[in-house]
Amino acid sequence: MAHLVARTPQAKGKIERRFGTYQRRLVTLLVHARAHTWQQSDEILQMEIARQNRTVNRTHGNVPLEIWEAQSQRGEGRMRPTPPAALLDLYLSLRCSRRVSHDHTIDFEGHNYEIAPTLRKTVTLIHHPRRRQDQTNRLTHRTTESIGRHSFTSHNRSMAERRIEFYGLKEDPGLWEHLIEQENAASDTDPAAKSVVESMYWETDRAHAFQRYLESLDFKQIDDLFSVFGISRTEPLCEIGGGSGQLSWSLAKSGFAHIDLLEPNPLLLTGTAWLKTQLSQFDGRLNICNNLGAWYADEKTYRTIVTRNCVHHFPNIPMVAAAIRQKVKVGGSWVLIREWYADTPAEMRTRMTAHPYCQKYGVYEFPFPARHYVGSLEYAGFRLAAVVPQGWGNNALSSYVSSPGSPWNQRMSKIWRGIFRRLPSLTVALHRLEDGCNRILRTRFRSFSRPQMLVFRRIE
Repeated sequence: MAHLVARTPQAKGKIERRFGTYQRRLVTLLVHARAHTWQQSDEILQMEIARQNRTVNRTHGNVPLEIWEAQSQRGEGRMRPTPPAALLDLYLSLRCSRRVSHDHTIDFEGHNYEIAPTLRKTVTLIHHPRRRQDQTNRLTHRTTESIGRHSFTSHNRSMAERRIEFYGLKEDPGLWEHLIEQENAASDTDPAAKSVVESMYWETDRAHAFQRYLESLDFKQIDDLFSVFGISRTEPLCEIGGGSGQLSWSLAKSGFAHIDLLEPNPLLLTGTAWLKTQLSQFDGRLNICNNLGAWYADEKTYRTIVTRNCVHHFPNIPMVAAAIRQKVKVGGSWVLIREWYADTPAEMRTRMTAHPYCQKYGVYEFPFPARHYVGSLEYAGFRLAAVVPQGWGNNALSSYVSSPGSPWNQRMSKIWRGIFRRLPSLTVALHRLEDGCNRILRTRFRSFSRPQMLVFRRIE
């Protein structure tokens, strides 16, 4: 007895035998036809497939194509329709893992990309090498169980395709109101649009939005840090560029005695229209000013200035900061919360294109390195006094999260809270050290150089 091994795939069955025929016969046919393009090659391939489908099978004496057509007519065929393109993209792709940095960025093929905030330490990239867009799976903060997809744009494009609109971007309250109205309308059918609108508390139900912010982890941490950094609850405080005014409203609700809100936008969703209807309940403890000129002309000064996601909108940060300094009492504070950062041209490009509204609607947004904010305010007569780094408090100050974080993050946040209170100068030193290492040694530390909060004191 002898054991005969089928040493080639073509010897293992009729389907493999046909593959062998294609491989050998096609080469000869393509050479004979002098095919030089894939269109010419495809014509030869289709011709050979048609010939094979009409060849009588030696086993059962039938033509395969005739059998398939007869079964299809009787509903007995085993052919299934092509899956949706989204599923094919998942199946026909390469997978690779990347570590998520503290500032919610990943490195891929020599470039740094910003992704949606996630609790994961690593994410899986669905990579199509010949595509011009890649997609990464991320865990959304709306529900810790749902998986979303976040698109980011490859940098390997022609200059025409990579063009970003800068000159035409507008700082226009009417444009903001219009786009948020559109996004609210889209929220009925688009979960992504709904998630972004809710993360900024700009949904149509204003009372519900304000109450959500009052109960949010974001505000609870701001209120706590104000007490840690010695922000007075009895002396005048002014929030500049507060949008709808959720922070000012929440501070007044939590017991601050005198809150002024400077916001040029008087409209309903993105401005102060709804909040103005609620002022009577505060007995003068909360006031709104929609006129920049009137605010600057008033001789009133403040112990604390607060800006939240605002300073990067200033047309000239040092000049505006110098003007604001004139409204701050001697020894007073300026608290910057949740500014927009980018350290390199590539990061700036990524953040501009990833912004949900900037390029889509043409509204003004522009990120800066943290050192630019610090340098601009110090040039205007302030001194950096404390830094709340990225990662503290599960990043609730800089992203839309409701969870206090892992037990480890909560323990470390508690330790750092003690440092904020007793030795805030250490956080300033770490900020300057990290920024220097990133610039000189080309490191990519993103904790103190991507702060969630910066606290400045007026100096003389």
